[in-house]
Amino acid sequence: MKIWSMATLIFVMAAMLGCTANEKHEAVEKTRPEIFGVQVAQVESVAVSRFQEVTGTIKAVSESRVASRMMGAVVEVLVDEGQQVKKGTLLARLDDRDMVEKVAQARAGLREAQQGLAAAEENMKLAGITHERYQALFAEKALSRQELDQMTSKKKMAAYEYERVREMISRTEAAIRETEVGLGFTRITSPVSGLVTAKSVEPGSMALPGMPLFTIEDTSAYEVEAAVAENLAEQVTVGMEVTVVIPATGQELRGTVAEKVAAMNPLSRTFRVTVALAEKNLASGRFVRVAIPVAGAPTILLPSAAVATRGQLTGVYSVDGNRKITYRLVRLGRTRDGQVEILSGIKVGEQVIVDGVEKAMDGAMLREGEPHE
Repeated sequence: MKIWSMATLIFVMAAMLGCTANEKHEAVEKTRPEIFGVQVAQVESVAVSRFQEVTGTIKAVSESRVASRMMGAVVEVLVDEGQQVKKGTLLARLDDRDMVEKVAQARAGLREAQQGLAAAEENMKLAGITHERYQALFAEKALSRQELDQMTSKKKMAAYEYERVREMISRTEAAIRETEVGLGFTRITSPVSGLVTAKSVEPGSMALPGMPLFTIEDTSAYEVEAAVAENLAEQVTVGMEVTVVIPATGQELRGTVAEKVAAMNPLSRTFRVTVALAEKNLASGRFVRVAIPVAGAPTILLPSAAVATRGQLTGVYSVDGNRKITYRLVRLGRTRDGQVEILSGIKVGEQVIVDGVEKAMDGAMLREGEPHE
C-alpha cells in the first residue's frame, strides 16, 4: 500500500511540474513581441540562366591606316587625334612645287605639239594634192619617173611627220595625266568617315611611300574581341546573344557572337570570339566583360527587399509553423531585376518575410491573422 502511494505521489508531482513548465512556456510565448504588416512567402526554386564572364576589348570593325603614296616634305597637317572626319577630308599636304612645275612644262609642250600637228596636217594635205598633180603630168608624159618618185617620197614623209607629232601629243597628254595624278598624291585625304585615333606626322617631316601617317577608325560599327576558356567551347555558338558591360562607365550593351575561331591558343588554352555590337560611337580599346549564358540550375530567388542587413551580417527572416520569426544568415549570389540568388542559409519550402523586413525582429511572433502560408 505504501509502495503504490509513493508511485502515485511521484506521478502527481511530475504532472504538476509538467503543467508548471507548459504554463511558463506559454507565458514566455505571450511575452514575445508580435509583428504585423509584413508579407510572408514560401521559398521556391526556379531555373536560372547562369553566366560565365570573360574579358575582352572593344575595337572598330573597320580601321584605316592612311599612308603617303609618294615621297615628299609635309608642309601642312590639318587634323588632330580625336577629331571626327568625313570621307575625302584633307588631312595633310606635301610640298607640290616640283609637281606643279612639271605639269606646267608638260602643258606647254602639249600646246607646242598641237601647233606642230596643225602644221604637219596642212603639209600632209598639200603633199597629197601635189602628188595627184604629178601623177596626172606623168600620165601625159610631162614628168619623168624620177620627179614622180621624189614627190611620192615627200608625200610619205609628210604623212610620217604627221603621225610622229600625233603620237608625241598622245605621250605628252599621258605624261600630263600621270603628273596630275602625282600632284593629287600630295594631298593626303581620308578614305573613310570616322575618328582620327593616331597621327604620326608633323609639318616639316618627310613622308615616305607606305609610311602610315594617320589611323582612322569607322565609328559606325564596333565589335568586342574576347579570349574564351576552352571549357566553354561547346557553350558558345555563332549567333547567340551575350551581354557586354563596360566597367569604367557601367554601360551595359547587347551583342551577338559574330565569329568563333575553333583553333585553341596552346599557351592560354583559349579560343577567340568576336561579338558584334549595335551601338555606335564607342571608344575602341576599352576593357569590357562579356557574360556568356551557360546551362542553368535550380536556384532560390527572393526579392531583394527580403534581405536584411544587420551590421556586418546579411540574412532573411524566416517564419516557422508556430509563427515564430528567426533571423537566418544567408549567402547571396547575383542580383538581377530586383531578385537576388540565395546560395545557402535557407531551404525550399520554408516561409520568409519578403516585404516589411524593417518591422521584423529575431525571436518575435507573427500576429495571428497575418498572411502565413
